[in-house]
Amino acid sequence: MQEQTQQPPTDAPLRGPGSAPPRGMRWQRKALLIGAGISLAVHLLSMLVAALWMVRLGDAGGAEEQGGQVEFAIMSEAEFAAIEALAADRPEISVDAELERVQLDADPSSAAEALDSLSELSGDLAIEAGAGDLSDTGEGFDGGAGAIGGASFFGLEATGRRFAYIVDKSRSMQFEGKIERVTAELIRSLRALPPNAQFVVLYYSNDAVALLRGATWTDATERQKRRAREAALAIVPDGATRPLPAFDRVFDLAALPDAIYFMTDGVFTDDSRYRGDVVEVLARMNRGARIPIHTIMFGDVSDSREARDRVESDMRQIARQSGGRFTKIGGRSR
Repeated sequence: MQEQTQQPPTDAPLRGPGSAPPRGMRWQRKALLIGAGISLAVHLLSMLVAALWMVRLGDAGGAEEQGGQVEFAIMSEAEFAAIEALAADRPEISVDAELERVQLDADPSSAAEALDSLSELSGDLAIEAGAGDLSDTGEGFDGGAGAIGGASFFGLEATGRRFAYIVDKSRSMQFEGKIERVTAELIRSLRALPPNAQFVVLYYSNDAVALLRGATWTDATERQKRRAREAALAIVPDGATRPLPAFDRVFDLAALPDAIYFMTDGVFTDDSRYRGDVVEVLARMNRGARIPIHTIMFGDVSDSREARDRVESDMRQIARQSGGRFTKIGGRSR
């Protein structure tokens, strides 16, 4: 009897060395690759969050500095068993169905985009964790992130970046060494400004005179501080006591100051160019800006007790209505 050779069914797939794997195996491989990618991204994010959390603990003072210990949560066997039971009750998800739903094959760059998004997120978290407040330095100095400098003039401290000095150079300043003392304090104040600050100095008598060419903001660099020092040493007192033109020029600046220092040694001279006395006019000028004006009354301004008290009252009121502070240098305060 002739032996018959059994033929394979016509619907059975022919598998050869170069033939492609079945569709089910391709989906399984894709599922494994995508699952591995998602697992890697989740683990990277978890590690970043854990690291940033440890950095925050360190910024808060550190466990070693505080004398305490950092405790990690430990899961009990009962809690672990409960989690396992919840996991067992979850419905089984078809990997093929999920892959068909999100259609990953249609967008091969989705994995790369996900990793890019993760990198951007980690960068944002790092920036947030690194942002801190600077420590306070001195009375009234808010060293927060928004603040970038400070100034001091005759003991009156101010915060901000731009500082205006309005200084008396009237004829009476030539007596009793007053102009020398004011010049020395101005040079010291400017020298102490941080390099990212800006300043403008205006002297006044009959009118306003800028210390440096043009009443514009000057960067507090070492070169500009030396220029201001040389110019201040060359100031010669003369004329009356009219401060309002100097304030006019300050309030006309494109960028207003964060604080104004205003110094006088005498009774203000009437100025017909303005309606009202110095206190009233400054209140109008500063109504919208509300710039603190720190006032300095220098010495006994007059032989008349009444005139001296009037100047001190005006200087105190200018400081009070603007949110500034007042000080008196020399003489006897009320």
